[in-house]
Amino acid sequence: MNRFCWILARFLTSTWVGTATLFVITGIREVRYPEFDSATKSALANIRFPAFYAFGMTALVLAAVFASFCLKDRRGSRLLKLALGLILFSIGLMVADLIWIYGPLVEMNLMDPHPAAFQAYHKWSMYINFAGLACTLAAAVLLCRPLESDNERPVAGNTE
Repeated sequence: MNRFCWILARFLTSTWVGTATLFVITGIREVRYPEFDSATKSALANIRFPAFYAFGMTALVLAAVFASFCLKDRRGSRLLKLALGLILFSIGLMVADLIWIYGPLVEMNLMDPHPAAFQAYHKWSMYINFAGLACTLAAAVLLCRPLESDNERPVAGNTE
């Protein structure tokens, strides 16, 4: 069961890093696409962002749950504790962004033209999402490192 939880924690953190990266790349391309007017760009953002937060929160919460199960069997693993802490910090950043930045942004995004505060909120959202993604990437790297127990096992065919 521990290995299964470890695999899922690795998979979910890595999946979120890839998904969020693709989301950003697609979003930038849509915003810079000259044939989309302001209303279309706003509609696309209003369609995409709820899925971004829902998927991200689901992936990170499940990754934290599975990492916690792994920690149950590996109490002394400082790197696993660090990875779990980074995941939890990423969740906290996402919640803060969702409540205090995304909420007001949605209201402003419905207005045409956007209020002056829109750009400031948008920049803060980018910074917070980048920080959360960087923390998740660091957690994924820590979780994907070889396990100590994997290194201790004899290789098949090795008679030592």
